[in-house]
Amino acid sequence: MDPRQFDMAAAIQRLCGGAGPDIVFYCAGVPHSIEAVCRAVRARGSIVNVTIWEKKVPFHPNWLAFRETKYLAVLGFNDKDYKGVVEALKGGNEVVGW
Repeated sequence: MDPRQFDMAAAIQRLCGGAGPDIVFYCAGVPHSIEAVCRAVRARGSIVNVTIWEKKVPFHPNWLAFRETKYLAVLGFNDKDYKGVVEALKGGNEVVGW
C-alpha cells in the first residue's frame, strides 16, 4: 500500500487493539512511511530499522521524543535471530513486521 494514500499507522494500531505494537521492525526503506512507523508503535515502544536507505529521509526527532520511543538500527541478522522469531511465533506470540 502507498503510505501517501493509506493510513498504515491507524491500521496497525487497530490490529493491536488501539495502542500499537511494542516493537516494529521497519524494513521498507520508503521515505514517506517513516512517520507512519513512528506513529504506529505504542508509546515507549521500539522501532528496529532493518533497511538500508538509498535517499535522505524526512525525519523529525520529536516523532520519537514525544512518545519516548526507542529507535535502533541494525545491519543484518544471523541464524540465532531468525530462530528467536520463529520460536516466538511457535509460542503464540505475535510478531509484527513492517
